[in-house]
Amino acid sequence: MGAWILWVASLAAAYAVTGWLSTRLAISPGYATAIFPPAGIALVALLTGGIRLWPGVWLGSFLLNTGIAFASPAGLTAGSATVAACIGLGAAIQTIAGTTLVRRLSPNYRILDDVSTILRFLGVGGPLACVLSPLIGVGSLWMFGIVSTENLPFSLCTWWAGDTIGVIIVAPLLMSILSHRAAFWPRRFLSIALPSVVAMAIVIVLFYKVSAWEQERVVFQFRETAAMMINGLQGHLKNYRQAVSAVRSFVAHEPQVSRQKFGVFARNLLMQYPCIQAIEWIPRVPFEERVSRETEARQDGLTAYCFTEFDKEGRLVSAGRRAEYFPVFYVEPYKGNELALGFDLASDPVRRQALKTARDSGGVTATVPITLVQEQAGQRGFIVFDPVYGVAANNDSLKARRRALIGFALGVFRMGAIVNTAINAFSTAGIFIEIWDVTPGEKHSALYRSSADTVNQSGDFTSVTRLDVANRTWEIRFTARPGYIAMYRSMLAWLVLVGCLLFVGFLQIYLFAMTGHAGVAGRRNPEFVAGLGDRPGGRLYDET
Repeated sequence: MGAWILWVASLAAAYAVTGWLSTRLAISPGYATAIFPPAGIALVALLTGGIRLWPGVWLGSFLLNTGIAFASPAGLTAGSATVAACIGLGAAIQTIAGTTLVRRLSPNYRILDDVSTILRFLGVGGPLACVLSPLIGVGSLWMFGIVSTENLPFSLCTWWAGDTIGVIIVAPLLMSILSHRAAFWPRRFLSIALPSVVAMAIVIVLFYKVSAWEQERVVFQFRETAAMMINGLQGHLKNYRQAVSAVRSFVAHEPQVSRQKFGVFARNLLMQYPCIQAIEWIPRVPFEERVSRETEARQDGLTAYCFTEFDKEGRLVSAGRRAEYFPVFYVEPYKGNELALGFDLASDPVRRQALKTARDSGGVTATVPITLVQEQAGQRGFIVFDPVYGVAANNDSLKARRRALIGFALGVFRMGAIVNTAINAFSTAGIFIEIWDVTPGEKHSALYRSSADTVNQSGDFTSVTRLDVANRTWEIRFTARPGYIAMYRSMLAWLVLVGCLLFVGFLQIYLFAMTGHAGVAGRRNPEFVAGLGDRPGGRLYDET
């Protein structure tokens, strides 16, 4: 029992250490690695020590994968420990199956001196048996959301190829070392080991270079797409800001513009900028003029018009008494914006602050992200104010601007509509988009998110840009989702995996066939037999 525990512990240690070294070659994101030697080590261990050593395979794999989880940002959790246990189970089942198949289909696996034996040993121990661990391992990662659905095919292929190459290269070499009692094995090992090590190095370097190049290509494509979407968004925002300024110029030249004339002008403007939720005229109304302005609107056909505000329960009620009001007096389009008519923007702290900033600066000013009065879908929006002053007034000073203000041209925007229109020409598949208001000195608030879920930001696959938008600072973040690389990966990585596998497989078959043939020829040579001396048992090689 003590010897069994020692062998199991030794196998687990060898599996975990060599597995950890091989994962250093993995290309983020994922577990993809060019060669996985533990698969070959485990197979040889069970072939020589018996299937009873399988717990060492499970334990080694479990330790390896819990170590990987522990080193990750999320740390070791119950879920990651469960995944590690499942991956270990898959590795153990694969090794048991490979051992059983090799013993039954390639009984002379200890010698490997003819092509038929070599093919059966490498075929059933490598490509055939190595299907099991990827199926169970990648399946577990997928079930726990660690590997995305888009990445399943490549992860399965890479895992299978890594295990298969590990068996094809490592298992025969270890068999040659453990079969040292055969007289021709030492010389044979030297003839095989160097080419195998060189082949291993070639596979590792080639896979690493191609994987790195592939990732760089996808990163470049991601950043280029993000840059084009930023340019598109900037262009649309500039146009919308100019549209609001056009309303300001129109009203400034005709302060007493009628509802009909304003409607014609606004509708023509909306035809050019369909993403604008509403265009409004917000007059400055002293308390003394409130009744006359409400009466004027009712005479225009708005029979229920009055100045409104939100109460503490969030209901629209008649606005309370205050020195002056800034109500929505004209609005286009009318349909869909009925609730906004009459709403006093000065009654809301957020809107009131934007009104003051626009009035005092004399420039276009946006609000922080808000829920619009007319909003029913739940998305965030913002309002852009452009102050209108008396035509003859000198507005160079703050005091003069405050005195000369007659109202505001206003544009109402839904952020979702703007983003969808601005980036409509680009493929956003696999890209998570966020827009935040990060104006210095104020609390950061979300303006737009492309979906309700969150995506962890990760280095190369995150693009962050800040824009100045109407006296506000916005931060636009583009983050690739877990399946982004899989969506844009070329066939080159697949071809390299297949090419490496074929190269290593044919090389090993050739090396073992040639050296095996030489060994058979040597054993038939009388001088070779005489050179064996009084070897116990008189057997030329060990078949046990």
